[in-house]
Amino acid sequence: MAPAAVEAPVRAPWSSAAALWALIVLAVFSPWPFGAVEPWAVRTMTLVALFAACGAAIDQARRGGLVRIRWPLWPLTALVVVAVVQLVPLPPVVHALIAPGSYAVWHPGGAASAVLGDGARPISIDPAATRSWLAFAGGLALLAALAVPAASEVHTAVRASAVLVASGVAVAAYGVVARVLYGPLLYGHIAVPTIAPFGPFVSKNHFAGYVEMTALLALGLALGLADHAGGSAALDWVRSDRAWQPLAAFFGFAMISLGLLVSLSRGGMIGLLAGLALFFVVRWRIGHRALKLKAALPMLAAAAVLAGLLALLPGETHERISSLANLQTEQSAPFRLRVWRDALRAFTASPVLGWGAGAFADAFARVKSAFGSLRVEHAENEYVEVLVETGAVGAGLLLTAVVLGFRCALRAYRQSKHRLFRRLGPGALAAVGALLVHGLFDFNLHIPSNAALFAAVAVLAVGAGHPTLTRLRPGPSLAVVGAAAVLLLATLRPPAPPSASYADGLRAAASPDATARRLRMVRAEEGARAQLARRPADPASWLLLAWLRAVQGKPAEAEELARHALALDPQNPEIALQAARMSDGGRRAAP
Repeated sequence: MAPAAVEAPVRAPWSSAAALWALIVLAVFSPWPFGAVEPWAVRTMTLVALFAACGAAIDQARRGGLVRIRWPLWPLTALVVVAVVQLVPLPPVVHALIAPGSYAVWHPGGAASAVLGDGARPISIDPAATRSWLAFAGGLALLAALAVPAASEVHTAVRASAVLVASGVAVAAYGVVARVLYGPLLYGHIAVPTIAPFGPFVSKNHFAGYVEMTALLALGLALGLADHAGGSAALDWVRSDRAWQPLAAFFGFAMISLGLLVSLSRGGMIGLLAGLALFFVVRWRIGHRALKLKAALPMLAAAAVLAGLLALLPGETHERISSLANLQTEQSAPFRLRVWRDALRAFTASPVLGWGAGAFADAFARVKSAFGSLRVEHAENEYVEVLVETGAVGAGLLLTAVVLGFRCALRAYRQSKHRLFRRLGPGALAAVGALLVHGLFDFNLHIPSNAALFAAVAVLAVGAGHPTLTRLRPGPSLAVVGAAAVLLLATLRPPAPPSASYADGLRAAASPDATARRLRMVRAEEGARAQLARRPADPASWLLLAWLRAVQGKPAEAEELARHALALDPQNPEIALQAARMSDGGRRAAP
């Protein structure tokens, strides 16, 4: 049941506007440090989001209660609760019942179980990654919920949209210029392991995910400004003294679309086309004059812009687009299909609550059927990854949030009386839909900059529906503030330092002094045990323990631990080699 609320409508407080602009700042600046994928950037974004959310929540709570919107937010709230549940230590009996795959990692039996112990363990097989996911996703979600009241005010929404569109133009323009001047080098001198970096992103697909959202937002903003400035005729707005505003937004749409096409991202092209189709479907559903020329002109104009850009681009772009008809013959298609197939095997091993949010890589390594020593970090599909990490419960909640959100947006836009919001809202909703379609082939929501932009355009899509604002009572408001404060304090805690157990093992192996050797081995074992208590699916730590047991004259135990390490990543040839050496006594195996 939703918390009781005071039914008297309220206005958006200043703290809501502060939350909105904090979200905009994150979305605007985060693309430039490679999409904010580095750990320090993720941590910085998490802290900014949580600090801003806590500040806004505290201000509203002390003024009578948090301002909330009447919108189906419960599925997303429940998804965050699922991540919390995944961190709760469970008795072995309960653990085996609701997450058998996770239970097998935490309670492997034999010598490995003696290392981990038989006590209660969480569902997540990488609790640190789950805590990081919870802090980042929870911070963005709370900040977005607090920002929606400000986005329901027209002038604020237009300014925020204009800033996001300008950011998209800057990223797209830099991407095109950098491709010409620097080729595959980021910022002209940074080589990356990916095959197709673009702009400030290490992948052209992540670049495309960012700019496709701003392109559709630009189109909705342009049409909204044009309709707001014009009269009854289709092109009356061109005679207005404010005609420069929609013209600038149309220019932004063209520039961003050009950058996306130059990137050669097929997923981005599919996302943009899907977003355009969604935009005009929504406009048709909510419009009263959908069959008249005024409603058809924007669609024709957008199609003409894309066709003109395609005609100007070189043959490489045309060949890339034509390859969409033969995706099954592309090199990337077999990779994705095999990842999805193996990922579904991971899902069936722990189908209810998954393996832990953020723990896909460790869960996938146990079931992968190829890829050797390659560590597959993501499923190349948002929905498959959610299915593996949070199980059927999490995936069901996500799909419920999408369906209810789109349905409520359509109903709200149909009832809206503001002409600008009846264009801007569908544009923002189309931007959300474009990234959700792109998510069928990629993992843009796991790129922090793209996740922040997605949250910002979702706020604008909800705000354009003029949701009713009410205040929560003090009790629930304080509970939200307390939850945000807990997340903030958990994030402020320094992350665990990298384990030095492997280095200690190397020093022990090379030490000629017996006493120093024993001390190094003790430190190596303590470090390996501590690492496994944090991440039990780490094969390297299990191999180190196996080597230590072999050196201590326990070959049977060493061989058992090595077999367990291999079971965690059976396709890795280096792990297989080290495990095979353990069967020969292990003394010649490297730590």
